Amino acid sequence: MPALVLSISYGKGCYRHVKINEGSTLYDLHNLIINIFDFTDDHLHVFFMNNRAWDKSYAYYSEYFEETENFTNEHKLSEFGLEKGSKFLYIFDFGDEHRFNIKVLRREDEDIDEPQVIRSCGESPEQYPQYEDNFPIFNTSVLTKNEQKRADLLNDYANAAVNLYGVISFDEFIELFNRQNEKKTDADEMFGTLLRYVYTDSDYCFYQDYLVDVNFEEEDFKGVNELLSLRNGKPKYIPPKETFLKYSDMDYDENAAGYAAIRKLLERSFGSTPDVLELYLCIYYNRRIGISFHEFSQLLDEFDMKFRSKDDLSEFLKLFTDVSNNTRIWINNGFTPYELSKKASARQVKSKKIGRNEPCPCGSGKKYKHCCGR
Repeated sequence: MPALVLSISYGKGCYRHVKINEGSTLYDLHNLIINIFDFTDDHLHVFFMNNRAWDKSYAYYSEYFEETENFTNEHKLSEFGLEKGSKFLYIFDFGDEHRFNIKVLRREDEDIDEPQVIRSCGESPEQYPQYEDNFPIFNTSVLTKNEQKRADLLNDYANAAVNLYGVISFDEFIELFNRQNEKKTDADEMFGTLLRYVYTDSDYCFYQDYLVDVNFEEEDFKGVNELLSLRNGKPKYIPPKETFLKYSDMDYDENAAGYAAIRKLLERSFGSTPDVLELYLCIYYNRRIGISFHEFSQLLDEFDMKFRSKDDLSEFLKLFTDVSNNTRIWINNGFTPYELSKKASARQVKSKKIGRNEPCPCGSGKKYKHCCGR
């Protein structure tokens, strides 16, 4: 089996030239890189054989990475048609993201048993560099003022997107950002920037080809496909940039006055107790999911609460319905049920009238007469 002579470089002035059998696996090459650069093999790794970082079409991961079927221990270098000048990328540790650029210098008709280092230049990089404040991943002193401003903007967009939609594909996110900003972004910048925030405990994370609310992680992302299915075919609410970025704050809501009225009514009915506060926060922080009155009734039972009079219950039901119909929810792609109902009504043929007992077209799950048809 022929041998490949590879140049493996890390930044400027640090590289190793190695000779490795073409029949070796990508995992063998991973082990070689870890050893010659004096790293400890304690993190995940990935090879991008088209030399484009985070392009999953040509990515080969550690065998313990759950989001792929392409593992480095199952693929040999000989599979990729590597010739003189071919380039590919190796990344070790998705937090610190150590990048090694690999280039094929030449092929040799020499069958070797073990990899060989034939040239070495520069000291090995630190695997865990010590930044200020002993914070190894994201420290503002590492970036220039303009770089920090740019990173914060991308992070704000990511937070706004998951707060409004719950789930957004990488392509949609990049398209949305580029539509509203003169300086465009791409997959490399998006991943390189947002991974830092993901690593430092953000409210979003990556799942397959999507940016998702971090709460999906609690159930192994089972709710992601369900959400995508429920809102299939629905338009996406995309406000102007200034408005969109307000949603980067998870506490922001255009309907804040309505939720304040709900809290006031709950406290009037049940008192200003810790349980009432917990009940209200449960409603408020699940508002994007679209909590139904039936689900709210179950919460009341869990907290052992009952409205003292029919008037209080009626007042709450009216207020709850109004607030729910004017809350931006994930299954409606950021639209409120009321907004989506108006869009659906505008498209309907006049002869095809919605029955009062039929499901409301806004997607709330309620009957039309109890929702937008009130």
